[in-house]
Amino acid sequence: MLKDGLWDVYNDFGMGICGEICADQYSITRQEQDSYAIRSFECGIATQNASLFSWEIVPVEVSGGRGKPSTLVDRDEGLEKFDAAKLRRLKPSFKVNSGSVTAGNSSSIRNMQELVTCAGEDAQVNVTTDSYATVNTKLDYGSSSLLFRKCSRIW
Repeated sequence: MLKDGLWDVYNDFGMGICGEICADQYSITRQEQDSYAIRSFECGIATQNASLFSWEIVPVEVSGGRGKPSTLVDRDEGLEKFDAAKLRRLKPSFKVNSGSVTAGNSSSIRNMQELVTCAGEDAQVNVTTDSYATVNTKLDYGSSSLLFRKCSRIW
């Protein structure tokens, strides 16, 4: 996991440091990062509670192992554990004394991430539901990994 997504292979340090560099360069404060994360969690919770995307979720049965019962995963369990007050109290994770990126306001690693399968025309695919999208083109775009968190401000 560390080498596959959490490490900037171009600069040889963790992606959290890239987040710190981006926050410094664009003067994004800890409070702004926390507020954005809290709003994101609250939107996710409201969406999940209203079952707005439940039609897109395929429940997955996870073995309990060694005689334990299996568990049906059909929700993002991380949303149920969210506590805004705890998020605001977290210590910086990457720049200990002067950082602003924490485990709470940075990207989460989730067990309910989206799963998208793309296959060429000649691939044999067995699907039990109707497709609702077709990829007709592709676009590769990249920017400096140091600024991976850069995006337009939403509010």
